[in-house]
Amino acid sequence: MLQQAQTTVDRPAGINASGPGRRAPAGPSWSPRLTHRFLLVPAVALLGIVYLTWLFVGVLDQQRQQLEAVESKALLQLQILAREHSRLTEEHLALFALLTSAGAGADEGELYDKGVVLIDTLAATLDRLRSLNDRLSLTETEHSLHQRLVASVEDYHDVMRQAIEMATVDLARANQSMVEASTAYQQIETLFEEFGAAAQRSARDSFGNLAEHTSTSLQKFCIAAIVAILVVLALTTLIARFTGRSLDSMMRKVERLATGELDVAFESRGRDEIGRLSQAMQTLVHALQTRSGSLSRIAEGDLAQEVHLLSARDRVGQSLQEMVQSLRTVVGNVDQTARKLAEDAELSSQHTAAISRRSEEQSVSLSSTARSMKALASQSQHSKIEAQQASEIASTARDLAAQGNRSMAALVEAMNAIRDSTGRMSFIIDTIEEIAIQTNLLALNAAIEAAHAGEYGTGFAVVAGQVRTLARQSADAMQETQRLIDDAIKRVEQGCSLAEQTATSLVEINQGTSQVNTLVDAIAQRSSEQSESAEYIDSGLAELVQFTQENTRGAQLTATNNQKVAEEARSLKALVQHFVI
Repeated sequence: MLQQAQTTVDRPAGINASGPGRRAPAGPSWSPRLTHRFLLVPAVALLGIVYLTWLFVGVLDQQRQQLEAVESKALLQLQILAREHSRLTEEHLALFALLTSAGAGADEGELYDKGVVLIDTLAATLDRLRSLNDRLSLTETEHSLHQRLVASVEDYHDVMRQAIEMATVDLARANQSMVEASTAYQQIETLFEEFGAAAQRSARDSFGNLAEHTSTSLQKFCIAAIVAILVVLALTTLIARFTGRSLDSMMRKVERLATGELDVAFESRGRDEIGRLSQAMQTLVHALQTRSGSLSRIAEGDLAQEVHLLSARDRVGQSLQEMVQSLRTVVGNVDQTARKLAEDAELSSQHTAAISRRSEEQSVSLSSTARSMKALASQSQHSKIEAQQASEIASTARDLAAQGNRSMAALVEAMNAIRDSTGRMSFIIDTIEEIAIQTNLLALNAAIEAAHAGEYGTGFAVVAGQVRTLARQSADAMQETQRLIDDAIKRVEQGCSLAEQTATSLVEINQGTSQVNTLVDAIAQRSSEQSESAEYIDSGLAELVQFTQENTRGAQLTATNNQKVAEEARSLKALVQHFVI
């Protein structure tokens, strides 16, 4: 009886003794993750860029409002100037018309009354011009022009009032006042133009200043964005270097572990993914060291130990348990086999004598069989040569059929290409026919327009008639061409159908040829196999005769060997007792 013993395997660090697969309590559940590190910097940078963008958009909106204010101011100034200028022009024309009618025998009382009304209207216009300084925000240049304009209008007002008063008393002095009023009005016109030009220059200067301020703001925003990007790149580089060094150190240790070195220590310095990975790798190292100790004890012959699983998914532990159980079964079976081997060795000695006698009888029978097999091998060799010739002929026919199939496939492809090209030609002919119809309509319209033009459109009518004739001839030619193309398409369709039928027939011929070739190859292969089998049988029979003769001599040695086998069986039994199961 073999010794029976039980041992236990130590669990690696990190495995709870309450059961496989349960880990010891760890630290706090929250831990800064690598994703948090890598996402924190872009998030801060994004917030900074959003803030800068918000500031920049606010500046742009403020500048847009300023531009709108400048534009509104300039537009308002120009509108007011244009309106007052228009009113002043109307009043000037009305006054001149009134003074001109004074010498034509008009009623002096009515003339004076109308003049007073016009002078009052002119005074109202003057008051509105004086109030421009209060209604508008004027620059120094515009303020100076405004004062000059008001002074000129005041002079004009005084001259026109004097002309109205003199129109009923002294017509000559009234005419002289009209000349002075015309000079004053021309000066007013000049001042209005200068005032408008000054307003436009002021608007352009304001636009230029705002554009320069916008450009400066954009440059500042770009500089701030570049600085933010550089800061993000620097922080990302620092995080990447720190993480890269940790991963590189762990990778070197993993490479050592992969080469079979089990005295590797993984140090856990953090609670992030790298720290957790280091803890897991250290647990793996302890598990491998434990498994290595178990394998060493198995190699020493201790098969009685129990291998504990690290978890329900511990494939290595399960395999190790199966290996120990298998070794126990094998060693037990070898022990039983050693006992039976000693018994069978004695029985083998008894059968050796009978084997020797039967071997002599088989030697005589095999000699006769060998002579018959030589004649069969010669016939099989001739059949092999003829089958090889038939296989070569069938292979040539198959190659010719395959070549014809490829040629017909190329023909079918060419016919399909011709059919596609003919279809595109039909589309082009339809387009040309449509162009001819449109040309005919254009020529007809041109002829109608030429008829409306009379003798000036005679030459154009002749050209339009020729264009209509050419368009009609083109349409007739296109119809004839379309008929020919339709006929060609039908013939190409027939050719494609015939080519496809021929290709189908060639494919069937090629398949039939391939089947014939396959059958011929099979016949040749069988003939070759038969020839080789006959040669092997002939050779085997010769060897069998020799073996039979040797068996007779070997049977005599078997008895001696059986004794040696019995001794080896006893030695094997003693060796198996070395294992503890």
